[in-house]
Amino acid sequence: MRGKNRRLVPALALHDGLYAAALAAVWVLVPATPALAYVDPSVMTYTIQALAAVAVALSAVLGVAFRRTRRALMRLLHIDEDAGRVVEPAVSRIDPSSKAAADAAAREALSAAGAPAHSEGRRANKETVKWPKRLLLALLVSVALVITYLVVAPFELLAANTADLTYGLDTVWPVLARTAVLIAVVAALVISVIRGRAFDVVLALAAAVTLCGYLQAMFLNGSLPITNGSLVDWGLYKGPMVVSAAVWAALIALAVVIAVWKPSVSRFANAALAGVLIIVQAVAIASIWLNPTTAPVPKDEGNVYTEQGLFDVSDKKNVVVIVLDMTDTQYLEEVYANNPSMFDSLDGFTWYQNSVGSLAPTRYGCSYLLTGQLPQEGEDFQDYVKSSVSNSTYLRDISALGYDIGVYSDSGSTTHGDPNALAGLAKNVHPLDDGGMSGLDETGAVRIMYKAALYRDLPWMVKPFLWYYTDELNQRMSTPKEEADDLGDVPYNFDDPSFYAQLKARGLSINNDGEAGSFRFIHLLGAHFPYTMDAQGERVDGETTYEQQALGSFRIVSTYLDDLKELGVYDNTTVIVTADHGRIDFMSDTPIERPTSPILFVKPAGAAHGSLSIDATTPVWAPDVLATVIDQASDGDQDLVAKYGTPAYDVAATFDDKRVRTFDAPTWDGNYTPHMYQFSVIGPVEDWNSWSLTGVTWETNER
Repeated sequence: MRGKNRRLVPALALHDGLYAAALAAVWVLVPATPALAYVDPSVMTYTIQALAAVAVALSAVLGVAFRRTRRALMRLLHIDEDAGRVVEPAVSRIDPSSKAAADAAAREALSAAGAPAHSEGRRANKETVKWPKRLLLALLVSVALVITYLVVAPFELLAANTADLTYGLDTVWPVLARTAVLIAVVAALVISVIRGRAFDVVLALAAAVTLCGYLQAMFLNGSLPITNGSLVDWGLYKGPMVVSAAVWAALIALAVVIAVWKPSVSRFANAALAGVLIIVQAVAIASIWLNPTTAPVPKDEGNVYTEQGLFDVSDKKNVVVIVLDMTDTQYLEEVYANNPSMFDSLDGFTWYQNSVGSLAPTRYGCSYLLTGQLPQEGEDFQDYVKSSVSNSTYLRDISALGYDIGVYSDSGSTTHGDPNALAGLAKNVHPLDDGGMSGLDETGAVRIMYKAALYRDLPWMVKPFLWYYTDELNQRMSTPKEEADDLGDVPYNFDDPSFYAQLKARGLSINNDGEAGSFRFIHLLGAHFPYTMDAQGERVDGETTYEQQALGSFRIVSTYLDDLKELGVYDNTTVIVTADHGRIDFMSDTPIERPTSPILFVKPAGAAHGSLSIDATTPVWAPDVLATVIDQASDGDQDLVAKYGTPAYDVAATFDDKRVRTFDAPTWDGNYTPHMYQFSVIGPVEDWNSWSLTGVTWETNER
């Protein structure tokens, strides 16, 4: 610009400054600000991604407005943008009669310039992109693809399920990040070596798949089936399958069409889309670390449940509680009727079949068996959850009696997600070595987390082939237990076939760490779905049946009992085989409509030898389990036992068949437990007429 134009530069500078201020005002939406309200952590990153997407969209709108207003301002100020530029001569129309002469002249000119005359048509219609530019475009799209599928999805899954996972985000993220970088680089190199129109098509496909995965996670998943191992009726999801398939097909087809007919437009659009998705999802990743509720906690600063002492018993006295998750009395009666020899090893046991539990699901029922705390009428349920462990004296009483304590479960099932709650009480609750990475199978972690991520981000029609369950995450991320030397560095997770393999290989051994003896609480998957174990306790590919799973569970119990006998400590060992709750079929936010009864088998220390006794009438209840443990551990200290209830073998002499027992049953809305309903049970547990609602309910506010 010269002369007058130079004097008008301040006006343009003012215009540019206003645009910068507007852009800054939009992007100020991105940083986290305090919110004076509760926001569900499980949807926080989706919200943040949406806000970031809005910010990016507003930025694009402002960019368009900026360019247009700037051009209008330059026209008003008579500023010539093209001043000093070299302009190509205008193209003139050729009369059809002169075409032959013009073509001949053009060929002579091309020939003089050294270009083959026969190829000018093809070259004019073929756009060539040099390799450096192809690599840059491929890298941009590959990074967006990898971030969408292999970074954001697994990071969010790990952050949202910390309480249920052995290895959290803080431990696994470096492994996932290294793998993601490698995949992004390899993908970029592979795409970049493709040339011509094929490069544009492949690049468009990668960008379209990236966008589809993002849209699937954000808008098309709806309510994904719960990953607790229960079988999924995929026929119920035909509608979402059709919708997501249509969206994916339309976007991919559109991307390919644009790449074929408008390659330059396609390349620009793909690069812009990749850039936006990278920015938006980078904000989401940052929010995981900035949000206190999802920020990863280093495992060397917290505790986990390890296998230390899992196969140890004392030669003084032992109290062993084996919890077979969700194993129900009525269902087990049917299995027993078909397999009358399944309890042959239960020497001296009594099977109490009129058994009522405490609470369900596992995170409440199993926690009760370690605390003895029930919610009280008028008490806020969340207050109960927060205080139940700290208010309990159960394990402290056992420790005070001189028992070495081992609790083999997970924090989500026993202490409502707080792994530190039992530190100092249970010998096997402590930090892992090597910054929490002890026992981590990096290859297994990458495979299962990528499977879970693809389950979330791919269309509905593919999800049945990628379905997984929470315990599978823990199993696949852990080094096979059979290969471990120091069980103190092996996190405990639910894997009954692995437990059984170790039990057969290692056997039980004597360890007298406790002055009086040892207390062991061993939580197994039991007859809980998914049914992946056969009657011999071996893992199988695919799905077995409830009967096979139950038979396999009692094969494990029988082997444990046989080892006690071989060590010569069977007679001085109390063994209780029970369940956290019975089988519950609930799929709506309404009270249950059929009985549920956790199994209860009891063998006191010193019990007379003999085959299994069956007691079908004594009205036993979950508090009786704790009272039995305390009675056996304290050698009958009645003052101490009275704190917890009545030992199972004393119930018949203490109560008649009208004993009032309560059970707090959950509801289910497909995603979480919104309510708990209290039932009163008076009479035989298998008779639904014995069950009645007390009118006491709780809102769990659980998600």
